[in-house]
Amino acid sequence: MRGIVDISDRVSVLGNNQYSLRNSFTSDIKDNHYFYSFGNKVHKSAIVEWDNINIGTGNVIGPFACVGTDAQHITEVSNGKLEIGNNNTIREFSTIHRATEEEKRTVLGNNNYIMAGAHINHDCILEDNIVLCNNASLAGHVYVMTGAFLSMNCSIHQYQVIGSWSIIGMNSCVTKSAKVEPGFKFFGVPAKKQNKNLIALKRNNVTPKDMQVAAKRFSALCENHGL
Repeated sequence: MRGIVDISDRVSVLGNNQYSLRNSFTSDIKDNHYFYSFGNKVHKSAIVEWDNINIGTGNVIGPFACVGTDAQHITEVSNGKLEIGNNNTIREFSTIHRATEEEKRTVLGNNNYIMAGAHINHDCILEDNIVLCNNASLAGHVYVMTGAFLSMNCSIHQYQVIGSWSIIGMNSCVTKSAKVEPGFKFFGVPAKKQNKNLIALKRNNVTPKDMQVAAKRFSALCENHGL
């Protein structure tokens, strides 16, 4: 089914504490290489499995991106869907796979910036205002909370939870046993907690109450993911 997706039951939005990522890519691209579909700008070389996607508006899908294609799973078939919200930038050669089970979804929320070569595997859920830098890779069933920043070449173990306003350093690996708490920096192989991510907390006007809410949600998500 094509059309605007309501992901309010899957994605938690923090309203005034969000900041919108500037979609500079939109203003730089040439229209003759793109077409418009349901209010979204799509490069002609992109592979978009429209029948497997519910999508909002204002999204830009760049050259050679693969969106809504089958999960990379050697035993499961791909019967699920991909849900995409509004105003996301999906840059060249990035990949976003649909869920495996029919009743499940891979979810990309709103105002996310997915840089070139980034990979979002099956059954992942990304909330809002998230940055995935070049070649950042999420294994299956990863949950990324609002405002997280995943730097170049980082890798995230399946079923992990990435806390709100956290940052994962370049080339870092978040392993199965890691706890990526909201509002902190993590770096290394395996990734270890460093100190508070003060820049993100200030930029998003995050209050102590916001942190309490995020921490409570993070704990619940970790329990749900078996962490």
